Amino acid sequence: MQKFSLDAIVREQAKRASAASSGRSAETVFGGHEHMLRQTVIVLTAGSALDEHENPGEATIQVLRGRVRLTAGQVAWEGRTGDFLIVPDARHALHASRIAYPGSPALPAFEIRSALPADLQTAFPAFADIGA
Repeated sequence: MQKFSLDAIVREQAKRASAASSGRSAETVFGGHEHMLRQTVIVLTAGSALDEHENPGEATIQVLRGRVRLTAGQVAWEGRTGDFLIVPDARHALHASRIAYPGSPALPAFEIRSALPADLQTAFPAFADIGA
């Protein structure tokens, strides 16, 4: 059994994203090539984006902090802290925006994605898109 603090990972990735010219940073907290499920914390500073790209398979976004805008073609979905978005099976992009509440600094937006390979999605449909 392993335990991770998502808050600590977010803080570290926020420092890295703030220093990066791309305005983003990521850390896979579980999975990768040796696992079927992959979960990655991605930090996007306010105003930065993951440009349009192909869908890597079924995936979800759980907004841990901030606000994001997920776009696919002419359709867009807004996500705020606590929201869970299902990534469409299409080319899509993700944009981070500022948190809008009185006294808030220009904090980055955070999200986590997870995906299960297609051959296992039919066997375990209830677990196909679990966000951490």
